[in-house]
Amino acid sequence: NTTDSLIYKTMSGVFKKLSNLAEENYKLFNKEIVKIDFEYVFNLLFNTVDVDSGVKLKIETAKSYFEVKEVSENGTIRFDKKSGTSNHTLSKITLKKMYEREKNYIITGGLQNYYQALLNKLLLLQKELQYKQKENKIEKQNYILIIDEINRGNISKIFGELITLIEPSKRIGAEEEIRVSLPYSNEESFGVPENLYIIGTMNTADRSIAQIDTALRRRFEFEEMMPNLALMSNEKDKKVEYYNSYETQANDLMVDGINIRLLLKGINERIEYLYDREHTIGHSYFIDLIETPTKDNLNQIFRNRIIPLLAEYFYEDWEDIKTILNDVNNFEKCFIIRENDSKFAFNGREKTNKRFTVNKKFSLDAYKKIYELDEKNSETDNNQ
Repeated sequence: NTTDSLIYKTMSGVFKKLSNLAEENYKLFNKEIVKIDFEYVFNLLFNTVDVDSGVKLKIETAKSYFEVKEVSENGTIRFDKKSGTSNHTLSKITLKKMYEREKNYIITGGLQNYYQALLNKLLLLQKELQYKQKENKIEKQNYILIIDEINRGNISKIFGELITLIEPSKRIGAEEEIRVSLPYSNEESFGVPENLYIIGTMNTADRSIAQIDTALRRRFEFEEMMPNLALMSNEKDKKVEYYNSYETQANDLMVDGINIRLLLKGINERIEYLYDREHTIGHSYFIDLIETPTKDNLNQIFRNRIIPLLAEYFYEDWEDIKTILNDVNNFEKCFIIRENDSKFAFNGREKTNKRFTVNKKFSLDAYKKIYELDEKNSETDNNQ
């Protein structure tokens, strides 16, 4: 600031905010409450307001309206009028006092209409919740926190000592329920309810998965998500029934006569044979083709994503990559072209410097060759 002092304020993180919302819902589901807690109703009303993305909440007044644009950690409600200057504020604490008595007995003058409009909104929401309680219609909601590529993060920094709280036996309401006091927080003790789920994603091809924290392994269930060929369908609401078949199915996703399901199947079976099943290519690379089934789109996917990925997997061993793509013959319709060997490198030595380049154009024949079976393989498949 102007006095050269460093000023900061403690903010609640995503984990804490989500846990608090889940706990409030958990309490409402398990208890009969005549008076709905102000914090729950307030958070429910303003949970869509996001100052970073510019999402505001429109509140109607008797003759006009205003838009709430931010609710700060210290309880300041910032809003914009329909017209005039911005940066107007209301107090959450004052609003809470009104809510407890269900009337405005504090504010008069210019801000009265704005407080009254917010109070009316909160009281109306409370009545709706109370009605649902009486009718036993309040349902327990599940809250989900997703941590992408969790194995790449520092678990001790992501959860810290709170990792114990996510165990099923330590959740709120469990026999061994645990609550802790958070550092830099003057609020009540913190716990994690049973209706908060944490999903962590990770790539099995990532070598860091082998070093994943033991504490994390003990507290999570691991579910493998392999490439799903059934999704390579030309119908959004219908999967390919016989997705493991080597024959074309009626609803296979086709691009200019190229069968995308069989193409992915052919690539992955060769990767599994030459490398391992953990490095098979996911179906998500080809999902865009459902909306835009064009060869140009397929070319872009192969040139910018599939071939570079294979080059990384096989350490730019282009002969292996050509084997994966069934690119065995050296002709112009291949994906990878073998160029003339260099006459300068290793001159006079027995070792040959093999040179390869990615073809400028990918032909229909090159794509189809990935999954087309020769007569011998076809007979074997039919016999099985």
